[in-house]
Amino acid sequence: MTPSGLRSDRRPDLAKLSLFLEFIAGRPGSGVLRLKGIFRCASVPTAVVAHGVYGWMEMGPMPQAPPHESGLLVIGRNLNLAALETGWAAVGG
Repeated sequence: MTPSGLRSDRRPDLAKLSLFLEFIAGRPGSGVLRLKGIFRCASVPTAVVAHGVYGWMEMGPMPQAPPHESGLLVIGRNLNLAALETGWAAVGG
């Protein structure tokens, strides 16, 4: 089991972030077992949260103020950590 934590004080683009998370959560063979995140997105005045388990992922705004930094935790088997970091950077994380 490999955990990977990604953090950033940048504000990710919500549409790109959503596609990235759906891709890593739902891609067969990705090794992702669970993901959790709380984000400060560029176009959303509140916090955005994501939760994923075994190919299922849910994401949406919360009424709370956004955090000072965005964070994503991915837990899985044989995760490609370099690919996760590249994708995270590409969405603005």
